[in-house]
Amino acid sequence: MYSEIKKNLEEPSLLVEMANLDKELTGLKVNLWIDSSGQKRDIKHSPYRIKMQNNYRRLIDSNDMIPISIDKENPENIDKIKLKIKTKDYNEVKQFIKDNYEDLCLLIQNKITDRELIHRLEDKLNKKK
Repeated sequence: MYSEIKKNLEEPSLLVEMANLDKELTGLKVNLWIDSSGQKRDIKHSPYRIKMQNNYRRLIDSNDMIPISIDKENPENIDKIKLKIKTKDYNEVKQFIKDNYEDLCLLIQNKITDRELIHRLEDKLNKKK
């Protein structure tokens, strides 16, 4: 059992793929996850996507996330999954992606780390206050 767990931990593609951008950090009503290792792994989808929590629950269910394209002009619900959040809150997520497009791309391209992205977002939030 232990050897199987150890083997899985040593295989990067089996590790959790997303870095949590919680709603307290982003100022949004839902949590987001961005894939910061997509270009390093053999994935079947575009690495330029973010996952959005599709509910308002405190506990997050990985089966209830929507992939949203990271696009400067028109982020969209890639799989056309029915929204369980208000349209206003979804539009705020899309605006967040547009506003932070360059930094999100830098993370995906491995030019900045998850931590650097979080610091940049915190700096932007502090400037708004």
